[in-house]
Amino acid sequence: MDPVERRIAAKLLAVDVDPTIPLAQKMNAVVGRFTPEEQVHPLGQWIRQQASRLDWMENVGPFLQTVWDLPRYPWNPMGSDPEAQTYRTAAATVIARLQAEGIQV
Repeated sequence: MDPVERRIAAKLLAVDVDPTIPLAQKMNAVVGRFTPEEQVHPLGQWIRQQASRLDWMENVGPFLQTVWDLPRYPWNPMGSDPEAQTYRTAAATVIARLQAEGIQV
């Protein structure tokens, strides 16, 4: 994964586990965090163009699971069940590692 793709994927992950962002607004929140470089990158352009067509739970969740080697994406990532808690803990570990590398999420 190139550095810009990595930063975009990091933003997707950070928005995913942010409990203050409603599910319906997550894609717009990600696009709103893009830097100018991320906006013109092919992946950033594609996400911006497809944002209204992508389903967070069906498209982004499994993508994050695969890209960041996270536990199975839970049906309710903000839930209190053990599966959701395990996912969020693993995601927080990845986010902390990315921030330590200097990646702004």
